[in-house]
Amino acid sequence: MESKKESKKKKNITFIGEKSITEYVRGIATQFTHKKEKEMIIKARGNNMEKAIKVCEQVKEKFSKEKPVIIKDAKIGREKLVSKDGKDKDVQTIEIKLKQK
Repeated sequence: MESKKESKKKKNITFIGEKSITEYVRGIATQFTHKKEKEMIIKARGNNMEKAIKVCEQVKEKFSKEKPVIIKDAKIGREKLVSKDGKDKDVQTIEIKLKQK
């Protein structure tokens, strides 16, 4: 069973996928304003990496006046995945940590 600390950690992680940029920005904004999160982590891989960067930029823009959001850390890397046909595949990854001042 997950501890409260582990559960809280997962709540501040957003995985970028098929939703629109606006939906991700809205979700992260909700975490910052209503859930009082101080940090959010945005993760993406492959073709969704560009979308993750756009989400970060829009979040920063949205909060530029009231409580600014900064990029605290950014990491890029690779993950090995197994494709549907059973072959190993390297996929690029990005993890961006946003912090509200």
